[in-house]
Amino acid sequence: MNSQIKSQLEDRASRFIPIVPDLKTVVWATDFSEQSDAALRWLLEFAGDRIANLHIVHAVDSSLAWLSESNECVGNVIRNNLVSIGDKITNKCISVQTNYSVGKPWDIVARIASRTSADLIVVGAHGHSTMVGRILGATANRLIRATFTPVLVHRQNHQGLTHGIRTIVCAYDFSQESARAIGSALSFFRDQRKPQRLVLLHALPIPVMYVDVNVPIPSPEYWNDIEADARHKLSEFASQLLGEGLELATKVVRDDPADAILQEAYSSQADLITIGTVGRTGVNRFLMGSVAERVLHYATCSVLTVHRANEGVSHTCGCGDAT
Repeated sequence: MNSQIKSQLEDRASRFIPIVPDLKTVVWATDFSEQSDAALRWLLEFAGDRIANLHIVHAVDSSLAWLSESNECVGNVIRNNLVSIGDKITNKCISVQTNYSVGKPWDIVARIASRTSADLIVVGAHGHSTMVGRILGATANRLIRATFTPVLVHRQNHQGLTHGIRTIVCAYDFSQESARAIGSALSFFRDQRKPQRLVLLHALPIPVMYVDVNVPIPSPEYWNDIEADARHKLSEFASQLLGEGLELATKVVRDDPADAILQEAYSSQADLITIGTVGRTGVNRFLMGSVAERVLHYATCSVLTVHRANEGVSHTCGCGDAT
């Protein structure tokens, strides 16, 4: 276990921020709920001037196929609702298309995002105290694993205010996925007119027990060295993000990654969390997926998740300013 953790930290952190396309094409998945509507209102208010194509998607789970296939009236009502939503978008510079399909919602949304070369998928967050919330939460979890496209799960703050994105907590595990999530946040939601704060957070998950008695328990000096190395790499990465009006903070903590991310987001009153949904290889890939799902479930702010980069996405940029 010691060698595994050490080898992960010995890999050099990304020297460049991955290139992220401008926010031009967005897929908005809606279930006609207030949460979904709030996500669209927020998107149009704070990023509407950059969006050229908006694809509105509503998918009925195939287990409820009878609802649309045997009752054409219901299907027509849904289609008319989608068209009505599109007609209400006052920004005439945005091309709006609607899509109504039957199947697994996460597969349908991912397929449409791939077909349209979408830059972002937006969904509304739902509470997890009801059966509906749990079902829709499971859909979001499956969606972030099914698509290469960044996914924004929008959640209004506890006061219901929409003041844009002022503070972003960026979970950074030195992987390309987490670097791309940070690059996506800066590309999509950087506001040059207002100061924004970025907290780059790296969590060291210290194991609480060692099954193999032949493996020596690491000394405090060992963990101090690991933490110092992580701080150095984090600072090196942060130096690429310098920009006017952008306040940067770096933090390395010894804690469970999901707990550390949620605690930092709460204490800093974050408006957005960024996280890569897949780590590097083996166990870490599984753990990062699990971390993302826990963060999605318990976060009190919006969450931007990024899966591994598609083959068509370039990974490096020679510029020093990610904005």
